[in-house]
Amino acid sequence: NLSKQFYRPEDTVGDLKKLISAHTGKAKMINISNRHLKGTKPEKIRLQKGYVVFKDHITLNDYEIKDGTGLEMYYN
Repeated sequence: NLSKQFYRPEDTVGDLKKLISAHTGKAKMINISNRHLKGTKPEKIRLQKGYVVFKDHITLNDYEIKDGTGLEMYYN
């Protein structure tokens, strides 16, 4: 469960993917805003909703992603 304590609206989709990877595996250390986390490769995660694939450099706020927003996650 990724709640507000783990991400902020100004975080990018890429930041969120790093957090997801840290919660789903134990492959390597990553650093996001001075938070050291272990996880799978975030670059292999694809987040989308419907036909819209979210770009890594866009903020969660820009995509209107909030706590409770349902996203599709794929691992390539």
